Amino acid sequence: MTHPGNLPAVWFTSCRVPTATATAQHAHLLDDLAATTGVSLRHLRDLEPEHAEHHHQHHDVALFREGGNIPPLWTRSRGAATRLIGLTWIEEGQVILARPDSGITGPADLRGLRAAVPAARVRQPQLQRPVALHGLTGALALAGLALDAVELVEVGSGEAPVDAFWRGRGAPAHPAIDAVADGRADIAYAVGPVAVDYAARLGLATVIDLDAYPDRTTRVNLGSPRALTVDQSTLDEYPQLVVDYLTRLLRAADRARADNAGLVASIVAQSGASPSAVRAIYGPHADTDLRPRLTDELLGLYRRQKDFLLRHGFIHTDFDVHAWADPEPLRLATRAVDAADSARLAA
Repeated sequence: MTHPGNLPAVWFTSCRVPTATATAQHAHLLDDLAATTGVSLRHLRDLEPEHAEHHHQHHDVALFREGGNIPPLWTRSRGAATRLIGLTWIEEGQVILARPDSGITGPADLRGLRAAVPAARVRQPQLQRPVALHGLTGALALAGLALDAVELVEVGSGEAPVDAFWRGRGAPAHPAIDAVADGRADIAYAVGPVAVDYAARLGLATVIDLDAYPDRTTRVNLGSPRALTVDQSTLDEYPQLVVDYLTRLLRAADRARADNAGLVASIVAQSGASPSAVRAIYGPHADTDLRPRLTDELLGLYRRQKDFLLRHGFIHTDFDVHAWADPEPLRLATRAVDAADSARLAA
């Protein structure tokens, strides 16, 4: 693809959640990449609506993508030529909801309850169903229980067409939360300020806060960790663009970490959630860090997500997450940022 100005175009996209990409875009840190690299960087929203599925399927387009980790795993398992160039971890409000009179005081009390789970959908990749199943699995694991300790109650898939939600037209549905509110189920997994807002309006209570437990493995899910990927062709043809892009993401993450109030305001704008819900989830986390990394810990957590999806049939071909990752662009970007910081301090 080419930009009308005759520059080759590379696209970028991020989910409506806290990401370094969205923060960099909001701060206009990506605006000068065309001048410095000779490549036009454009948001995927500039494409026609029929191309919106690239956000989830990442094929046949030169693209940076940052956000939920299921679509990159799904596309890679199907043989897509992509590379993992960064991971982030942000506590994002993973909870188990119930009615206020449920009597649930901890994970052990979940045994035997009816758990609402979104039904499978035809369009791939599956999102809401694996999210709910993995969230419930994590909560049950805190009490040494497996998923078969609860009765799964299937509800609607809760997934609007990707172009409608991604472009901000309409709010997401929450059929699992609805099922708890109207008595069809006893519990539901939820995540993020939008879902927490919605549950509060229905009078539901948070009975288990997964974020409060030290074991990160129980919170591995769609957004934990978040994944930053790029197609192999962009990495091969424009390696300096990839490094420069990452450099700007690192800068944006550092700015966000130094300005927690500004980060909260940015999340409100991105998610559409209320300021109070965003502050409740993200405000207390002074260590919120949007910096992409490829540590052994994060790669291991991402491997757990891949293994869960494979075990439950949401992806069908196994692969090596560590081999998929390419740490070199991030290493070069980190070195460039550190060198610039050192030079500024020495001046």
